[in-house]
Amino acid sequence: FGSEDKGRFNVQTIKNLHFLLEKNHHVLDTNREIVIESLRKMSEVVIWGDQHDSKVFDYFLENNLLALMIQYLGQENELRVQRQLIQTLSILIQNISNPTSLFFLLSNNYINDLIIHRFDFTQDDELLAHYVSFLKTIALRLNHTTVQFFFDKDKNEFPLYTQAVKFFNHHEGMVRIAVRTLSLTIYRTSEKGVLEFVLQPI
Repeated sequence: FGSEDKGRFNVQTIKNLHFLLEKNHHVLDTNREIVIESLRKMSEVVIWGDQHDSKVFDYFLENNLLALMIQYLGQENELRVQRQLIQTLSILIQNISNPTSLFFLLSNNYINDLIIHRFDFTQDDELLAHYVSFLKTIALRLNHTTVQFFFDKDKNEFPLYTQAVKFFNHHEGMVRIAVRTLSLTIYRTSEKGVLEFVLQPI
């Protein structure tokens, strides 16, 4: 983000996006492009705030904008919106540099809601590619602290892993590569419970 971004990104920018998403909480033909563009811009503004102005990221957290974004999962047949939502969250997770900001982003259970959401991949191969890439992006940011947000030892559940390996033998090469990268990343974790989980039959 260069100097020109400093003039167009600020707290008011994310407030404007917040207003647009709240106003257009139900996707229609007349507002679909507004929703998609607002979700796309959200990643740009939040990443800029992470690097330049903590008040922007604070606003994102304090107003629970992640929950506002995740609501679009509940609207069936909105594949383009779902695709943009996945892209936006992937970009955020991949590019947030402040460890505290990343911790707060990953600790929110809305990320798990997206992981376990039942997408209709039969209608859109591109949606599947974005979804698997999203899972891989999370795995690449895991450490001994953040893995706890995705692995439930008490329930013996690890949807980040179990959802991904469903596509281990997918016909699309890029999907298979992403799944194997995710798997290898998880196998390298030093968490005993995680290793025990992935070594058990699925």
